Amino acid sequence: MLSLFISFFFMFISLVLARKLISQRLSEKIFVISLYVIILFISCFYVGANYFTGAGINESVIYTLLSDLKGAGVQKYVFPFSMILFTFLCMVIMMWKAVNVNNSIPTKSSKKNTLKVFIVILASIIINPGVIGLYKIINTRLHDSKDFTQYYIDPSESTKKPTKNIIYIYGESLERTYFDKSWFPHLTDDLSSIKDKSYDFDNTIQLPGTDYTIAGIVSSQCGIPLFAPFSGNSSDSLASFFPGTTCLGDILKKSGYELYFYQGADLDFGGKRLFFENHGFDHIFGRQELAADVVDRSYVNDWGWYDDTVLDLAFKQYQKLSKSNKPFGLFLLTVDTHHPDGFVNKSCSKDNYLFNAKSNSSMSAVFCSQEQIAKFINKVKSSPEFKNTIIVVTSDHLAMNNTAYDALISHPRRDLFMLIDSEGSAKKVNLSKERSSLDNGATVLDAMGGDSRIGLGRSSFKSETLYEKFPDMTEKVNSWKNSVIALWGFPKSIKNFVIHKSAMQIELPETSFKLPVLLKITKDSIEPYFDRDVSVSLATQLSEFDEGSQFLWVDDCFKITHVFSNKIEPGLCVAYGKNNGGVFLSKIDDDKIKFTYDISNAKNYDVSFKDRIAQLKTPLRELKYSGNKIDFSYPGMPEYVKKITGLSHREDWGRWSDASLSASVIIETKDPLPEDVSIDLDASAYKDGDGGLVDVTIGNETKRVDFKTIGNIQGLSFANRQHSNEILITPIHPSSPLSNGESGDARILGIGLRNLIVNNIR
Repeated sequence: MLSLFISFFFMFISLVLARKLISQRLSEKIFVISLYVIILFISCFYVGANYFTGAGINESVIYTLLSDLKGAGVQKYVFPFSMILFTFLCMVIMMWKAVNVNNSIPTKSSKKNTLKVFIVILASIIINPGVIGLYKIINTRLHDSKDFTQYYIDPSESTKKPTKNIIYIYGESLERTYFDKSWFPHLTDDLSSIKDKSYDFDNTIQLPGTDYTIAGIVSSQCGIPLFAPFSGNSSDSLASFFPGTTCLGDILKKSGYELYFYQGADLDFGGKRLFFENHGFDHIFGRQELAADVVDRSYVNDWGWYDDTVLDLAFKQYQKLSKSNKPFGLFLLTVDTHHPDGFVNKSCSKDNYLFNAKSNSSMSAVFCSQEQIAKFINKVKSSPEFKNTIIVVTSDHLAMNNTAYDALISHPRRDLFMLIDSEGSAKKVNLSKERSSLDNGATVLDAMGGDSRIGLGRSSFKSETLYEKFPDMTEKVNSWKNSVIALWGFPKSIKNFVIHKSAMQIELPETSFKLPVLLKITKDSIEPYFDRDVSVSLATQLSEFDEGSQFLWVDDCFKITHVFSNKIEPGLCVAYGKNNGGVFLSKIDDDKIKFTYDISNAKNYDVSFKDRIAQLKTPLRELKYSGNKIDFSYPGMPEYVKKITGLSHREDWGRWSDASLSASVIIETKDPLPEDVSIDLDASAYKDGDGGLVDVTIGNETKRVDFKTIGNIQGLSFANRQHSNEILITPIHPSSPLSNGESGDARILGIGLRNLIVNNIR
């Protein structure tokens, strides 16, 4: 943080100079303020990123920000990030007022004075750690070493098959630094007693592209860092995850293994579901998938099920697998030690760890989680089926900024990688050799009786690691970034494409993408952009393309047709053309349609580029359509409706009421509803019986109706002598799929609304 303080010092000096030297010319003030805003924004971005990672702006920050945050435990970050945003806005206002002080400076000297101020501001920018972090990311993507293929090993042709079963435990942020007994006494006693009798590789160094959960998983199984090839949403928006790469799971599946993955958090966050599905795992369990087997469904933390719950379920699965007489792999990911504070589960023998005589929440979580992992391992080792099995415990990455971070960074930090062999630790091996998580998969495969090289990884039992070979492995890995990105197999051009409606995919000759997708097409590249509920919409992303950019966009017709044809209609649509010119637009009616990308087919619409950008930036919720019917499967609302609250997200058929948002669905009209108003309500109950009871209220008149899960239409009439402009729809007994043991969906559902017609509205 020292460089940040120095950067702010230069900014303060420049501000003092600006007060004395900058004239009241609006253009000069705007120029200087713009520079201040850039510095402040990058600085606040750096502070926020550092709060998350403890390492400033790096690839993990970029990946996470461009990812779908569904399933992420973001609750604990809302307040600090809100404070950072508030501070940023306050400082911008202060800067503007500071520059708008001196009215006595002559304008004739302002250019020279502005240059002086600019030089000092430039010094502030150059030394700013946020700027340095962004520069490193950009620089490594522009410079590529040419020797990647000399060291990258594709193990797809390996013939030496593994023979041992494997249990592989990823401990969230459970780095080896915590195991230093002199600094953290009795923090990891339970797991240390196991570690000390295992192959404990104590010099596992974290590299770029391996420093967040999915990156740590990819590096440990595929022997490559995770460098994403897209500037859009998370990798789970792709149809495949590193499709041209052979990873540990692929090798095990090819060798006849049955592979399982267990975690308590949402599988879709960070693309873990897609990765495991694409690389050998047929059985993948996360928060939603485990819900039916959890006894107490209220026992959750911000991320999902506690570690004791997941480990208990995983052990039951181990017992089944170990008796099946088939080779298996059981992979687990814990979550209780997640930053910034961690979570202490109720099975822990001690819920409070004191560090320097003060309670430390992250260390308490570490104490508890390692205790649960040790219990799990001891149960496995005590079982008669433990023979011919290895157990691996590793951190997914070093701990990011948490309440233990200041203590951690005062020591040399290393990832945890320990391997327990049922045959005992008898091999002579240098346990302190320099290595990285890229070597984990190859080391595990070797210990299982298979080959000893995967990707950039080398078995630590046999080979010299690449970390030992290169004097600066961090720089070397960064120089291979473009080569790693090339492994995704993205095409350079497009002539034909196929849209599979039922599979929701677009297929290009070299690859395929999940829908919806937006492709930016240039002379020698295709760059994909993706859309998620919490991300910037594809329409907004398209509005930011250069004026003459070519694009191909496949999405919900609602999102496309109102831009290019001024219509609002359901379905799936494709559009391609130029951002400032003609567009080919077609609705996808068949399940599988082949298209030729031919820009000459684009139709010119009578709309200016400025108007098109305005249409692209119009949120769907602001769309208006005519008529007296509210179609809940449509975005937006009829023109006569002012606002609707209490509804969950839109689905193809309509929308659910959600009592976690509001006890009632409230439909507010712009004008009072007429007297003697009648409505037709087409809806379905989430549950039959009492679950289908609904009160519908207009003014002071309420009518109770009963809906069924199969759906029906209720016609209701109201006197409305109060001239109310609200329709209230209140489910009497809403409930959640989570509480009913159906899934991990925590929404409190009551009624599924399809259509509502106000029959005699003007």
